[in-house]
Amino acid sequence: MPPALQKHADISRNKKKARKATSINTSTANDTPKSPFLELPAELRNTVLEYAAATADEPAVLRPNGKGQLRSTSPLMRVSRQIRDEFQAALYVAAPLLANVKDFNFAHVVAFLNKLTDRGLNPLPSIRKSKAAKRERTMTIALHISANCPLHSDDLDRWLARRNHPTKKGSRIRISYQVYGVHRFSPETCHASITKDQGSRLKTRALEAGARLAIPHAGTPVGEVMRVQKEGLRKMKKAGLRQSRVYWELKQIRKALRKPLPPVMSAKERAQLEWEEANRKAWRQFQRERSP
Repeated sequence: MPPALQKHADISRNKKKARKATSINTSTANDTPKSPFLELPAELRNTVLEYAAATADEPAVLRPNGKGQLRSTSPLMRVSRQIRDEFQAALYVAAPLLANVKDFNFAHVVAFLNKLTDRGLNPLPSIRKSKAAKRERTMTIALHISANCPLHSDDLDRWLARRNHPTKKGSRIRISYQVYGVHRFSPETCHASITKDQGSRLKTRALEAGARLAIPHAGTPVGEVMRVQKEGLRKMKKAGLRQSRVYWELKQIRKALRKPLPPVMSAKERAQLEWEEANRKAWRQFQRERSP
């Protein structure tokens, strides 16, 4: 057989084998037993998944770089592609929310709230009647305070003004706050606004006060932000605005600032911090050995 015809015959034979393998795989996939849950009507499946989202142990997480998508650790996200897609849609409707906000940049939270439908902004009647589920939509905002966090933030002012506006989307969602950031003083973790001389004085004061020093320490990122917000609350109280929504919201933020949590770091950031700390210890040890 000429080479050209032999090549054509080989190609035809390979195509027939590929079609046969595809038909075998298709028949095997069709023979796989289907979950009884997927045979339920779509409305009933959605109700079950919305109940599971509303009563989940962990909230759905909204990240600044997550493009508005909610993340969940629920096992339902790993069952199958169809259940994952349907459960992810239920997260937007019924799940408690956790939004990570860095340095009072609420842009991604506002964009997420603006995209929510009326069903997502209010708990469903079927969910509201359940005793195990919460009676209102809730959101926890985790405020991550860095050393470069602006003390007088325009983003925070816009967020408070939005919360005070009754017609804005999400104004009826019950929001609580948590604060993550450096709150124990050290010269290496001062706020960016603290000068070198101020850092030295704060270090001396911290050593003198010892265990009596209140947390968060002055000069730390969390401490400086709390000082400014405390001053803002004092001015609002003096102006007779204690009954306003802005005062109540700012008071919730200050309450969270008084009980901060350690900063959340990635594995890379933690390794960098440990490397810098090891270098500082080695340098101090070297200086002690050289001193007479």
